[in-house]
Amino acid sequence: MRDQSSREFIGLCGLHRLKSEAPTVGIWVKEQQHGHKFGREAVESLITFAFAELRLEQIYYPVAEENWASRKIAETLGGKIIKQLAQRKYMAVIYEISRYSA
Repeated sequence: MRDQSSREFIGLCGLHRLKSEAPTVGIWVKEQQHGHKFGREAVESLITFAFAELRLEQIYYPVAEENWASRKIAETLGGKIIKQLAQRKYMAVIYEISRYSA
């Protein structure tokens, strides 16, 4: 991701495991760019693409349990927590975002 006017690197985002039963969306935004809604814009764009172009019915969004900004993104897009998962370095919650809830 890059800022449209300055071309500054902001972060990364992507769709993963698209051919599995649990396709996921992931994002990382550099700390200096937090609070500008770049993450929400990126995740919403990827999910819109996944539903419209790839015809996915749902997508999963794993988020660190303590990452309240990313959790807000998922919840704003209609995501529901379906699972809690212990990662190597942190606890995560898995959100399911349905085509019909986004």
